[in-house]
Amino acid sequence: MSTLLLLVIIIFPTLFQESRSTETTDDVMKVESIGTSRGGRQMELVVLADPPEKADQRPGILIVAGLDGRHELGSKLARGIAEGLAEDHRELLSETTFYILPLANPDARADGNRRGSSRLIDQDRDGILDEDPPRDLDGNGIITMMRRANPPLEDKATHLADPADGRLMIKPDHGKGEQATHSMHVEGLDADGDGLIAEDGMEGVDLDRNFMHRWPEYALDAGPYQLSEYETRAISRFVIDHPNLIAAVVYGPHDNLINQPDSKSMDITGRTPKELLGKDKDDHQKASDRYKELVGQERSAKKDDAGSLHGWLYAHRGLPTHASTGWGRPDPSEPEAEPGEDPEAGVDERPEPRDKEEAAWLAYSDRDRDGVGFIEWTAYDHPQLGMVEIGGWVPGFRMNPPDDVVAELIPRHTTWIADIADRQARLKVIGPEIESLGGGLARVRIGLQNTGLSPTRTHQAVKTRVGRPINVRIGIPPEQLVQGRLLEQIERIDPGELVTREWMVRLGPDRMVSIDIDDQAIGRITVANTMENDS
Repeated sequence: MSTLLLLVIIIFPTLFQESRSTETTDDVMKVESIGTSRGGRQMELVVLADPPEKADQRPGILIVAGLDGRHELGSKLARGIAEGLAEDHRELLSETTFYILPLANPDARADGNRRGSSRLIDQDRDGILDEDPPRDLDGNGIITMMRRANPPLEDKATHLADPADGRLMIKPDHGKGEQATHSMHVEGLDADGDGLIAEDGMEGVDLDRNFMHRWPEYALDAGPYQLSEYETRAISRFVIDHPNLIAAVVYGPHDNLINQPDSKSMDITGRTPKELLGKDKDDHQKASDRYKELVGQERSAKKDDAGSLHGWLYAHRGLPTHASTGWGRPDPSEPEAEPGEDPEAGVDERPEPRDKEEAAWLAYSDRDRDGVGFIEWTAYDHPQLGMVEIGGWVPGFRMNPPDDVVAELIPRHTTWIADIADRQARLKVIGPEIESLGGGLARVRIGLQNTGLSPTRTHQAVKTRVGRPINVRIGIPPEQLVQGRLLEQIERIDPGELVTREWMVRLGPDRMVSIDIDDQAIGRITVANTMENDS
């Protein structure tokens, strides 16, 4: 048997070596546009690769931020990650491409950090568009909420003040005999005389509810149809045009890292998981653990992911996709006692807040942020409702930390993104080996081993047959094949797993066999061997 390896052509260098080249060029970043928003603004994509012209020939990681214009943190993180990767992790750029879309919704950011797109929506279905938006009635530059005590019957009471802190509004627990005392409204007027306050504003379509997986068809903020928005079409087109993508990260109000996704429920078809396929649970848990370890985030809000980008990327495209809010509520400082006051006095008598998370955010605002997160309720003589109080949470406070915290978060998130690249699947090719069987026949074997820390594909990708498996093609004329198939396909290789394929062939005069290995994410290689003699 001869195992002389004559030819190796490698497009993805790390297939045959554990270490990465640290040689880089000064030019590893390019900026291009993947489309325009409804308002005509460019959707700029930062591409990091060394060299940039080979970007699409290597495994790619997609990072998307700014789908929700209110989530400024995501865009800041994305831009900081791009700079951090280029400066501190250049060695990764010779094997992995990073596609970073820092502001997927440029119209919303330009129009004052609105949530959705610039499409006009008739939210109250009266045939007029955006005629009754929220208004800053008290002139403080911030639109918050209005609460109306003891409202008349036509303005139904729905909330009451939390006994633990009257600033917080809660829904009554009728089992405890509680009764609603206040109606709640967005700060504004009934401009169109339909009896509703500020119900038809300029929120547009929520881009993170406009993608295909579990698209909420009857929700006005989800758009008139799937991919109705310029921005979502541009993103989906980019994803489909880049089969080299191996993972994705979406920064926004969604989270599937701190809050573990549902790995049991299926969608209405019964064939596609709502959030996560059970077989992928362990791999996702490992990714979640790495995120918590490297970023240090402990808490996160959870939002319904129907129609979300990260839901579509996983369920329909098979990509391991991480949704991150980027930051969670910090622990508030301990309250300061007045001189001579016992801080523990009366603790047992204080009622427990109904919503402990809301109460903790309020404590954080009060003790650590000088109260900037919450506007105290202030009486206001409303021209239509009479006496109300205006106040409540400052929009975006619980999404966006102060700049000094952002500066601390950027290197942590950069390290986490680099870790995703470090832990990607890596294939080691063993062989081909040729064994003489006599009579001009030979057995050919080849092995593919995943030396990385991630599988080559998710189970969801295999289940939905997204993309294509690893193709292993033996390069001989069909008439020389005695046993086996000219094209073998490998659906998935787990970390550490060795997968082998073998053929029985009749060798030609050159006594050579070549094998072509092609994967849409990591490229193509060709290996060959020649049997020198029959001994």
